[in-house]
Amino acid sequence: MSGPKISRYTLAPREQAIFDAQNECDNNILKCIKRIQSMEAQISMIANNIITHDSYGSNENAEYAQVLKQQMKEFDERRSLLLGEFQEFSKYKRSSRMILTKTELERKNIIHKKVNSIKDGMSMLLDATKNTEKEWHKTKNRILLEIENNLNTAFEFSWDEFDEEISNKKEKAISVLNDILLQTELSSALQVKVQKALHKTNEINDDDFLGNFSVVTIKPLIEECQEYIKNMEKYGNEFTELEEEYKILCEELYITPKTFAVSKIGITKLNTEIIMLKEDVLKIREQEYIADAIDDVMKEMGYELIGSREVSKANGTSFRDELYTFGEGTAVNVRYDSHGRIAMELGGMDNADRLPSSAEVSKLENEMVAFCDKFTEFEMRLEQKGVISKDRISHLPPKAEYAQIINVSDYKIRTKAKTFKVKPRATKSEIKYRKEL
Repeated sequence: MSGPKISRYTLAPREQAIFDAQNECDNNILKCIKRIQSMEAQISMIANNIITHDSYGSNENAEYAQVLKQQMKEFDERRSLLLGEFQEFSKYKRSSRMILTKTELERKNIIHKKVNSIKDGMSMLLDATKNTEKEWHKTKNRILLEIENNLNTAFEFSWDEFDEEISNKKEKAISVLNDILLQTELSSALQVKVQKALHKTNEINDDDFLGNFSVVTIKPLIEECQEYIKNMEKYGNEFTELEEEYKILCEELYITPKTFAVSKIGITKLNTEIIMLKEDVLKIREQEYIADAIDDVMKEMGYELIGSREVSKANGTSFRDELYTFGEGTAVNVRYDSHGRIAMELGGMDNADRLPSSAEVSKLENEMVAFCDKFTEFEMRLEQKGVISKDRISHLPPKAEYAQIINVSDYKIRTKAKTFKVKPRATKSEIKYRKEL
């Protein structure tokens, strides 16, 4: 190799098109999988709620109870069929090493069509289950009104009437909170708040305190829940799909997801975040593909990967080094930095930090020239894998000043390699002395 070579590589147009299409296909598949799992959980929750509270109306309306049970049975059968189809794809993950071929892209497109079809089936089933739940709520509330002498239900509770006995007021407040807790659209955060309010209500035994707690805590909480449910009915489907896609991207980038309100503004913010995160994921995955291609080419040319290291500096920069054997006691260090630059540099190997001797400098300079001749072949092989040079940042000629010793003890070594040592040449006086002996 000549002196240090620093470049940026990118994908050739054909491979870039396939790469982008595959990533988008992966995104769509993972979104569908997440959505299917989310809808399945919702359907299960609704089914459990209805079955758990079926006794409310079974005696008073036997005919309705029978129809309800039959509906739930049919829903369960449809869900089982869909989940059976889904089982094959539920563990799908992005490929650790992408294969940039049209055949691979077509395979992923087929998977996307299948999981999207399952998602559509689950969506229809969820809508049907929700409609059944609404009808069940109406029937249950009607029967409760008859049983409890037309006491107000969850959304008709009067917050200003506190003449009743404390036990009656508690019963009303608990009924309101329990009823709102059964709403499957409610977020987990709001469910926790309602459960805490329920726990607190159960502990109250003072009439005035309960009245104040109802006005200050329970009423605003119910209004917040109702507003959330209203927004979910209006924006829920779009918001949920965007939020799930956002969380998938956050997980891939190892970042903590932000929280967004279920609203038009929340949807706009989610879209903005998704666009930015998708760009970040594409950059990372492209660099991973290029790094894999470089690794493949180095091995094809007979250079064995013997060690690597990850370095993070105080200024926020980071890089990864991979060390490949070259000649006897020499290696090529390939450095990938956080800005997408790739540097390749040859050096002698040792187990300590030191400068090369004059004899070693001469030998290393010859090795630089030898690798320089191989660099053209290296980039030609890379191009065959769809990786081309984007930017030549620094390509320095072979010079003694670039001769260096690489301290392999700084690396995580996979395979031990011979260290680099060159004996100094004997001087003329030393040669004459040996001959005299």
